[in-house]
Amino acid sequence: MTAPTRSTVTILASVSVAPGGSKAAPVAAGLGSWVDVRGLNGGQLAWSVKNGSSAPGTPGQFTFQIGDGNDTLNVTNITDLWTGAGTLNASEESSSLVDLPNTASFVRMLCYGNTTNAVTFRGTLFAKG
Repeated sequence: MTAPTRSTVTILASVSVAPGGSKAAPVAAGLGSWVDVRGLNGGQLAWSVKNGSSAPGTPGQFTFQIGDGNDTLNVTNITDLWTGAGTLNASEESSSLVDLPNTASFVRMLCYGNTTNAVTFRGTLFAKG
């Protein structure tokens, strides 16, 4: 039996998201593109929410969504996989892992909700291969 091939896939590159926006209407920087994960076998989604030197009035929030479709412009059957948030502490970073099922075809990260100050978000998939 051969060892599985592991890979690291950027879901959302580290991006500073200005205050405002909602899940239904995130600010442009907080709307991640669909990433094709059909050739992978699930894995762990790592997320990070980092506050700047001035804390936000409301924590930055994010949602990983999964969907299917024949290309990244025609993703259908969208569902929320997991939602999380950062903290209200200046310069603090929150991070953790979320399981990505091997049945997911596309995944993206939406970032929203922080008020007063910008928050930096990042999402990475550690794929099982």
